[in-house]
Formats: sequence, C-alpha cells, structure tokens
Amino acid sequence: MELGLTETQLMLKESLAKLLAANVGHDRLRQLQSAGVADDLLWSRLADGGWLALPVPESRGGGDATLMDIAVAVEEIARSAAVVPVAETYACAAAVGRYGTEEAQAAIGAGLANGSMSLTAAVLRGDGNDADGGGCVTHGRLTGRKRFVDYGQTCTHHLVTASGDGRQGVYLVRVAPGEVESEALANIGQTPQANVRYERAAAVHAGGPECAAELVRLSTLLCSVQLLAYADFALNLTVGYVSNRFQFGRPLGAFQAVQHHCADMATAVEQARFLIYEALWKLQHGTAQPDDIALAKAVASRTGVFVTMQAHQLHGGMGVTDEYPLHFYSRRAKERSVAWGSEHESLAVLAESVDAAVEWI
Repeated sequence: MELGLTETQLMLKESLAKLLAANVGHDRLRQLQSAGVADDLLWSRLADGGWLALPVPESRGGGDATLMDIAVAVEEIARSAAVVPVAETYACAAAVGRYGTEEAQAAIGAGLANGSMSLTAAVLRGDGNDADGGGCVTHGRLTGRKRFVDYGQTCTHHLVTASGDGRQGVYLVRVAPGEVESEALANIGQTPQANVRYERAAAVHAGGPECAAELVRLSTLLCSVQLLAYADFALNLTVGYVSNRFQFGRPLGAFQAVQHHCADMATAVEQARFLIYEALWKLQHGTAQPDDIALAKAVASRTGVFVTMQAHQLHGGMGVTDEYPLHFYSRRAKERSVAWGSEHESLAVLAESVDAAVEWI
C-alpha cells in the first residue's frame, strides 16, 4: 500500500490550488456565510474545468478518478474554506458509480459533466434514527423527512435513503418547488444545512442497500478528509505566525513550550492523514471494515478540533479576532467533527469488536 501522492495527484492538487487561489477570498467567504448560500460562481468555474465530473467514469465524460484522487481534490478545496458541496457531490457520485443503477449513473454523469447538477446525501431520518429509512416511495414518488442535510437548500439533487415500490436503497430526487421543501439550519460551521421535507417528490431508484451503505462510508471518509484539511491549514498558519511574531526579542517559535505544542499538532495531523488515506485505499480495494472507517473518523474528529483550538491558543489575541481566517477552519472543524459520527460515536463502533480475535500475519 503506497499512500504517497502520485505524480498525477500532485498535478491535480497544484492545478486545483491555482484555481481556488484565484476565485476564493476571505471577504467573499464572509458574504456567502452571512447569506447562507453556496458559491455558485466557484461551482461554475469548477464545472468549466471538469472538476465536478472527477468521480464519473471516462466513458461518461468524467475523470475516472480513484477514491484517493477524489480525496486529494476534497482536501485541497477544504483548505480554501470554499462554500461548495464538493465532498457531498463526490460521495454521491462515487457511491452511485460503484453500486448504483445504470440510469442514475447516466443522469449524474451528464449533470456533473455540464455543471448543471449538485448533489447531497439525505440519510438521517426525521425521527432522529440513522440511514435506511425516513422516506417512503410509492409509484415513483417520495414522501418523508430528512434532518441535517448538508447544502440541502442549495443543491439541485438529493440522494435519499428510502424504501418502497418493493425496493430499498437510495433514490435520486431533483429539487422542485412544492415537492422538496427545506428549512435552513444555523450551525457553528456557518455552511448551508437544512431539514428537508419531501412531498410526493419524483424519485428515481439509484441503487440498493449496498449503494446506500457505500454512500455513508464515502460521506464519512470525505468528511474526515475535510477535517484533515482544516487541521493542516491551521497548523501551517500557526507555524508561520509563531515564526514571525516576536516577543521578548525572540520569535514565539523559539520558545520550547511553543515548539512542543506545534510538534503535538503536527504529529496529530500526520497520524490522522495516514489513517484516513489508509481507510480510503482499503475502500477502493474492497477490504475496508467498519472499524477502519470508524477509527479514521474518530481520529479525524479529535484532530480537527484539537489542532484548530491549539492554533487559537498559540495565536493569542490575534486568534480571537473574528476577521482572522482561522475562524473559518475552527468553526468548520467543530461542525464536521460531529457530522457522520462524532469521535465518541465512532469509538463506540470500535468498542463493539474490541474483544474480537486478531489474526496476526
């Protein structure tokens, strides 16, 4: 297993970084957050560059990317703090691409290739129970409620877990007035999120239970990638700050206590990176177990919050200033740390198999 970036992935990362640097600014981010909307301009730029179709097979006009390629793109976009549903769209497209129906694959491939589609997963039921319910399909029409849908009020399509018409799994729903109603939610990450009600919304069967399970697995790991990006950005921002901020005639970074904190932050980031990308590699090759994904998310949740909060402390008064960009990352890290399984929820999954026999090779 090789977890280092390939030459192609490095080129992908550099190219995407240039596009984001030219189109994402902190002032614009504040405007988007205040309005509670996604960055449609950046979305169109990503579409023009073919970035949205990255998970789509080459035969359908996409980039035929691996899960590792997708993670590299998600990490770079998260580092910019862009307000776009890229991780959500990629998770939906990849899940359907791996286990979905031909009809859904064709629709998603076409929509992402021309930039007319944005996707999000709707799996948490209106009564608070997890996926595999919360929606009923009758004669191709979906009725039900879903909670905490990321970008639920801005995406053009939802991939909804539901049952009915003799089938269970996921259904592709196009957002239409009168059929899909969203109630915007406020969250600490200040990104679009909504509770959604479906009233006999037109629904196309997109995949069975395995597709629904893959959607949750991918959403969890790409959420972990976002947490990794937030922590990595905060680490680099902090190292730069303590290297140039002088106190008592010396850079803050020259003090041993500050160095110890930075070392702890760097260690946490690297261990999270390894576990997250290892889990993605296993998922790509069909060997991922629930424990692999739960461990990656538990460590990502812990690391995202720990590193960004430590960054605030090392910045001192500057870190408290709302105008400073660190707030974008610490807020989102806190919000993403509880999405798709908090640290404690993920550790509970691991605890279920703690006494299982291990085959040592």
